[in-house]
Amino acid sequence: MLKKLTAKTQELNPKLPQYSNSFSKCLTIKPETQELLLKKGTLYIMFDLSGGSNFDTELVCKVVYDVLHDSYFNSESISPIQSMERSILETKEKILQLSADTNTTNPQRVVLNVMSAVLWGNVLYIVKFGSAKCYTVKGGGVVPMEMISEGNFSTSSKVVDEDEVLIFCTDPFEESVPPEKLLSSSLSESDLDPNQSCLLMRLLIDTSFSQDEVIDFGLGTAVSQNKIRVRSEKVVSALKDFFEKIADFGRKLSSSLKLLVAKLIKRLPRRKATIITNKLSQISKGGSGKLKGWAFLGGVATLLAISVFFTIRSSVFKNKKKLVDNTSGMSLNNQSIASPTQPQEDKSKDEQFKISRINPEVFYDIKIAEPQSEPTDIQIVGTQVVVVDRTTGKMFVSDTQTPNFKVAAATFPGIKSLSITGESLSFNDTAGYKTFDLKTMAVGKSYEVEGLSLTFPYAGFVYALSNDTLTKETEKAGVLEGTVWAKNPDFSGARSMTVAFNIYILKSNGELVSYSTGTKTSFAVSGLENPFSNTSKAVADADLKYIYVADRGNKSIVLLDDEGNLIKQYKYDTSDIWNDIRSISVSLDEKTLFVLNGSKVYKVDL
Repeated sequence: MLKKLTAKTQELNPKLPQYSNSFSKCLTIKPETQELLLKKGTLYIMFDLSGGSNFDTELVCKVVYDVLHDSYFNSESISPIQSMERSILETKEKILQLSADTNTTNPQRVVLNVMSAVLWGNVLYIVKFGSAKCYTVKGGGVVPMEMISEGNFSTSSKVVDEDEVLIFCTDPFEESVPPEKLLSSSLSESDLDPNQSCLLMRLLIDTSFSQDEVIDFGLGTAVSQNKIRVRSEKVVSALKDFFEKIADFGRKLSSSLKLLVAKLIKRLPRRKATIITNKLSQISKGGSGKLKGWAFLGGVATLLAISVFFTIRSSVFKNKKKLVDNTSGMSLNNQSIASPTQPQEDKSKDEQFKISRINPEVFYDIKIAEPQSEPTDIQIVGTQVVVVDRTTGKMFVSDTQTPNFKVAAATFPGIKSLSITGESLSFNDTAGYKTFDLKTMAVGKSYEVEGLSLTFPYAGFVYALSNDTLTKETEKAGVLEGTVWAKNPDFSGARSMTVAFNIYILKSNGELVSYSTGTKTSFAVSGLENPFSNTSKAVADADLKYIYVADRGNKSIVLLDDEGNLIKQYKYDTSDIWNDIRSISVSLDEKTLFVLNGSKVYKVDL
């Protein structure tokens, strides 16, 4: 029988504040299915993160968990070590992407250290990225784990025994609580600093398998492949050093030959090549002297060519490496990450212009669910929130309390004008107007209408904009039939439309106007220090007390009454955070506001 072990763990995690410039966490990540558990095992993680400014600790922990889970358990590599290495690199890349405007207000340096382990059968695979401590305890002795280092990674794989204990901890934890002290004394998590974490693992026989049951985990192949990988990396490293030495020799030789040729040219400025050949032929004696001279010249030319080749090769290789590092936005050597200093916003007039400064945490980053997504609109529907990507037509749905966005199976290219009709989501796409039931995740009603720009359901009708014409659509025999409600140049290229007794339209220039019974009203926005700039969405409803406007250019959410008077403005306390407000949505009880800024969703408690 190939003995299968399991791990009993104890996570010593500090109590983390909402924001910290240095913190750590232990995680246990399991797959959803028993099949994946048998193939990939359980992922045990301990990480610490530090930087020049504060991180949103809850968001980072969520990102680390999600990225490691998806990357490791979806990896096609049979080698746990290769899968973990790839997962860690993807995690660091994601954190660096977020650090520019989410995790830190002014990131200067971001350093990620990770210790990861997978118990696969009776073999333990460990990958360390950066700096951390790893010990094994057996027979009463504490011994540092032996690991093979390559760059910023260190790896180890070993057959382990029952009752063996492993200790993973951050450097600050080890400095404060050495392993011997940890095993001989009690420790409270409340005594730990944010950057002090420790993961204890005790190995036990998995009793869920019988003694007669044989389980093939593919360990022989995996261990063999890992050994081959390590040997290959050593060979490649040796060859690289060898060629670098040759290149260095070639450069020195090239420099010497250039000096020699220069001296020859000075001495024989007007001689032709044939005379040089004759001179070279005199180097040797006898009738074959001329031939030897030509051979010498050919050798010089060959050496020059070799030196030029290796010089160019070395230069191109270095430039390519720099280009890859810069493109990926990450460095295995934890390079500094610079961010330009943002100008400080004048807050002296906040009271005059009814500005409320807030610091809502990031609810979710849609790029975690879909890295290539560019979300364009957001809508609250009951207890769920929906985000869509107009280009791909993808829809992301989550509970409003717990962020866990899932991608809907159906896609709707061109999706926009998100709204609510009854308990369903409504929108228009390239095919027409639709409703979508979030309980069944299926299309409810669908009407083929060409050329729709914007739509909004209200009082049993669907108001639809097409170019400069606004129509009032009514369902008859399964189709929408419309009558012209109004025609006006204001409608052309409109950005957003919403209805609450009157029809409110964000014009192509960002101005908010109101129409009633087909004519423009006296509604006018007043009370703002600066006029609207690049507005993206207006939200109004018969159940809402105010009109909400996403003012992207001024990085604010503006609340107006039905006459256009300023009621309040919400701005992020750090002026450079809400710099790409694409959409907003407000719950019907006006207690919750969701803001879509770039790919990130913010939840604001009103």
